[in-house]
Amino acid sequence: MELNNENKPQNEDINLSPEEELKNVSQGVVGDSFSEIGDIPATEDEDLKNRFDAADGIEVEYAFNGEQVKKALKIFQKHTLYKKYLIYTLLLALMLILYVYRLATNYSKANLFMAILCVIVILFVWYVPLTHIRQIAKGVEASGLSDTFKITFYDEGIKLGEGESSTVFMYETEPLKAWETDDMFVIGYAKERVFAIPKSYCEDNTEKISLILQNGLKEKYKRL
Repeated sequence: MELNNENKPQNEDINLSPEEELKNVSQGVVGDSFSEIGDIPATEDEDLKNRFDAADGIEVEYAFNGEQVKKALKIFQKHTLYKKYLIYTLLLALMLILYVYRLATNYSKANLFMAILCVIVILFVWYVPLTHIRQIAKGVEASGLSDTFKITFYDEGIKLGEGESSTVFMYETEPLKAWETDDMFVIGYAKERVFAIPKSYCEDNTEKISLILQNGLKEKYKRL
């Protein structure tokens, strides 16, 4: 299970507590088991961070439970990763057809083995992501994840964490996508990481955050 909350940054100049440092880099969960990614690096551009700090933003301190992260991962995989899974499936299906044809015209154990292998890999491609979701959700529930994380929404982008180890993502330059449901904001970074922000933590700022994401991400924002 990958919750990305085991390694804290090695930065002696950060004045935050170890727990606060950990929260800055451990936000979000890995999108699927096929992705191998590290912690989110802190933004080194001080001018950019200072510009964000000087701007008006909406800070949300949030947490999530197993059901919420399960829902967020399903949304992320459906809208971000399913296309990749379909391509894998199509290629494997073409290989399967080839080996089945060879079996029909020239039976051999090698062709039979390859045909069976194609079927197994197709099942694997779709089974592993579902297992990943269940494992992450169970891990969150088992750990009783009570830690809170901080995310701040600005007109130009979002900031994860706080202090010198915070990370700034610009809407225009970073591979961000967002999906809004009745009870949650789901933010995806590239095809790797998912952020689940329950609206119950947004207080009276839900509509403002929704508008910020719509204006900032444009076609990369979707209301579900």
